Amino acid sequence: VDGDWYFRHQDDLLMNHEECFDRVTDAMIEEGTGTFLDSECLSEYRVVMTTTDPDEIDYLIQGEQVRFNRNHELEKLYENYLTQVSSRLQSVDCKLAELPPPAFVHMHRGYYWKARQRILVYGPEPTGWGERFEYPDLNGFDNTDAWLLTHNLVDEYRTATVQRGAGQRLGPAWGFGRDLAARLGGSDEIRNILWNTLFKYNPDREGPTRDLFKALFSQELFSQELEVLEPEIVLFLTGPSNDSAIRMVLDDAEFKIVPGNAMNSLAQVESRWLPDRSYRTYHPSYLCRRSVHDQVLERLVGLCR
Repeated sequence: VDGDWYFRHQDDLLMNHEECFDRVTDAMIEEGTGTFLDSECLSEYRVVMTTTDPDEIDYLIQGEQVRFNRNHELEKLYENYLTQVSSRLQSVDCKLAELPPPAFVHMHRGYYWKARQRILVYGPEPTGWGERFEYPDLNGFDNTDAWLLTHNLVDEYRTATVQRGAGQRLGPAWGFGRDLAARLGGSDEIRNILWNTLFKYNPDREGPTRDLFKALFSQELFSQELEVLEPEIVLFLTGPSNDSAIRMVLDDAEFKIVPGNAMNSLAQVESRWLPDRSYRTYHPSYLCRRSVHDQVLERLVGLCR
């Protein structure tokens, strides 16, 4: 980090060490300066800490390493997925760079994993998701290409959640999860919530042929993500018309009536991969049009306490 940048953000560097790391890296993303620091830079992380207690330093580094390891696990899953998909696409005369970028999840340090409730939301892409994303130059598709593309896609997700105005720009699905977290007594910080999609490459958005959809689909990746993320609450903001899609990614999914609610408006989703507090309802935009947004949200608050 250059000297001028340091002096502009010296207040961030002097903050309590619990907040320092993310504040500095978030500022770097917003300004587009420097190199994004992550847990690989533990030596730099030690420098910006204000504590000198060796036990506290070790505790913080171990906690950070857990989060880093889980992000690393996700990235390996995504690399394997991209390698498999790239190979399958050859049979349908399509390349990854011709498809819209998928959402590859990233956990920010000190947020999702330390949230009061770990909430994972499934819904459609926010308007304009990935519209500025540029695929790197891929010559063939080897392990290096898979790593590079995964890194860029993860950075797209990470950057989207720390830029100014993220709460408004990320759309209703993310906002619904944030409102639920706040009403359950947690923080309404957008990074406490993870958002994901049922399919990495949305078939509704591209309208692919059956062969193309088969090449892009991965039931295994969906369950593997859940294993790594270990959510305590899962919300499917997909509406009843997509229940068949949920059954595609979770072959044992069952939908149960929530007493006092019609099955279409709110249902509990049971699967060996899901936590007990997993529910499917309509997308928040539809709930607002039907004037039942707050009613459904409050019902979920009661169910998820």
